[in-house]
Amino acid sequence: MQPQDYAYLYELEESFWWFAGMRAITSTLLDPILSRGVDRRVLDAGCGTGGMMAQLTRYASAQNIVGIDFSETALRFCLQRQEQMVARASVSELPFADSTFDLITNFDVLQHVPDGKDASAIAEFYRVLRPGGIAFIRVAAYQWMRSGHDDAIAVRRRYDLPQLSAHLRNAGFIIRR
Repeated sequence: MQPQDYAYLYELEESFWWFAGMRAITSTLLDPILSRGVDRRVLDAGCGTGGMMAQLTRYASAQNIVGIDFSETALRFCLQRQEQMVARASVSELPFADSTFDLITNFDVLQHVPDGKDASAIAEFYRVLRPGGIAFIRVAAYQWMRSGHDDAIAVRRRYDLPQLSAHLRNAGFIIRR
């Protein structure tokens, strides 16, 4: 993505219908399995401009939520949102010890990583997730839906359910949904 794409994303994340809908879907799926009042360690792997990090306070206190992104531009926007626990890192080489996090989120990131690194990223998620933890992964779906927008924001691939499921199972995950 280009620096101007991050500025546009930053401006839209709070109110644009698509982001609002994605937040609602995320809550609908996670709320029933993540009880409130339990303080978890959360990693937003590929946090972008930080738009989802505030939403994650439903599941952990703000000081226990960490965001990483490979883009320094994106991380500067996170800091503007007052997200202090951010670091520059690759999702395929996470700088954390094994079994560090209770919840890992990855919103629309895997489709951007270089070829072959998506499987490495999923293996890294498994490595840093505590036993019994939850990984919530959202990706661009179906190659037939590819458009010029994908090219503009450097989407390398789109997934179908069997492809993504295979990557997850190969890393050791048990798929709940």
